[in-house]
Amino acid sequence: MSAAPITVLLADDHPLFREGLRGLLLRDGRFDVVAEAADGARAGALLREKPTQLAVLDHSMPQVSGLEVVRSVRPELPGTRFVILSSFGSPLLIAEALRAGTDGYLLKEDSPRALADGFARVAAGECVISASVDPGALREARNSLGVTPRERDVLAGVAEGKSAAELAEALGLSPRTVETYRNQLVVKFGARNAVDLVRRAVEAGFIVTP
Repeated sequence: MSAAPITVLLADDHPLFREGLRGLLLRDGRFDVVAEAADGARAGALLREKPTQLAVLDHSMPQVSGLEVVRSVRPELPGTRFVILSSFGSPLLIAEALRAGTDGYLLKEDSPRALADGFARVAAGECVISASVDPGALREARNSLGVTPRERDVLAGVAEGKSAAELAEALGLSPRTVETYRNQLVVKFGARNAVDLVRRAVEAGFIVTP
C-alpha cells in the first residue's frame, strides 16, 4: 500500500512559476498541493486555517516575505515543515533563514528532480540546503550569527550523544550551564529539539560525519 501524499501549501507571487511548481509536484506523485497563495499574508492565514505537512514559500513576496511567514506561524504549527524557495543563494540569507526556523532552503535554479527530492526529504524530517551552496561559506555565515567556541564544544558533545551531566564534567561546567548553551544553540540554529539541532549543524557544516 503506497504512502499518503504529502500535503503542500505553495506561496509565490509569480503565477506562472507557481503553476509550474504545482505541475511538477503533482506529476511527481508524492505530493498533494492543497493550498496556494500569492503573498505571505495569505499563506500565513491559510496555514493557520488548515495546516499542511509542507509549506513551500518564496523568499521575496509583497508585504510579508516567506521568512516572515516562518517566524510568525512556525511556533503555532509544530507539524508543518517549511522550505524557503529563492533566487538568491547568499550564505548569509540562508543562515538567517535557518536561524528563523526554516527546515530547508532551495534555489529556483535547482533542477526539478532536486526540488522534488528536496521537498520530500524536508517533509521526512531532514534539513535540506541546495547542493549548489558552498558548505564552507555557509559555515562562515553561521559563524557571523554568533556561534561561540564554548557553544561549539557543547554542540560537539550533543552530536556525540552525551548527556548534560557528562558534558558538564568534560567541560568543567555545571549541568545548568550546559543546558543554557544547548538551548541557545537550538535558538540559533532554528531547531526544534536536540536531534534537529544536530541535523541542522551537519547540514551547515559545523559537524563532519564519517
